[in-house]
Amino acid sequence: MPSKKPLIIDGLASVRAVRRTRDDDAPKEARTRPSRTRLPEDHPRPSDRTRGLSSARIGHTAIPVRRELLCYECGYGFVAHGKIHQPICPKCHRNLCMDDMTIAREWQGTVRTLGNVHIRKDGTITGGHITARDILIEGDASAGTLVAGHELQLGPGATFDISTITFSNLVVKPGARISLKRKLVAENVDVEGEVRLNLEATGRVKVHAGGFLKGTVKARHLIVEDGGGLKAKLKIEPEDQRGA
Repeated sequence: MPSKKPLIIDGLASVRAVRRTRDDDAPKEARTRPSRTRLPEDHPRPSDRTRGLSSARIGHTAIPVRRELLCYECGYGFVAHGKIHQPICPKCHRNLCMDDMTIAREWQGTVRTLGNVHIRKDGTITGGHITARDILIEGDASAGTLVAGHELQLGPGATFDISTITFSNLVVKPGARISLKRKLVAENVDVEGEVRLNLEATGRVKVHAGGFLKGTVKARHLIVEDGGGLKAKLKIEPEDQRGA
């Protein structure tokens, strides 16, 4: 038999074989060509878009003002939102006045508005009728009939006849000193000045810092801030306990 010649591989051939094997196993790089499409010069680049998003600011959203109104024509209560110029009662469909009024002299007449009325220290009501949302008394209102649909405010120097005033909420302003002999019934009462009275509140009574309340108090809730004074016979009955 013819003898087979042994296969002889030198060192250089081995190195070249191993290198070819590695090159064959390595992933082929994708061949790319430059795109023929060009972006417009004013088109924002990705970095510009990112900067725009990071610097974007969210504007503030204003919540419309919510006001509880009481029609002085039919007595119907309703809620209005936003700025109101001349509201219309949803029940009687009457156009209602929203004007504010300040009385700084002797005055007599009739006023009906859903705005506010301020009787200043030099103001005197000699007769007539006033209906408003809020009424602030700092002068003499003892000769008039007043209806505050929302709040009656008593300031320093206020002179009045409580039996001729109708209101829901009462505020005794700082510096005022009020003493009432007749029992007073209200919804909420805020005491920022000094007051002595027999009070029944269907809501809450709050004595603010610097205020002082003396007398008898019956209410659902009582709040006395630090710096507020209280010297009264109390009967506090939360709503959930009244039915018990």
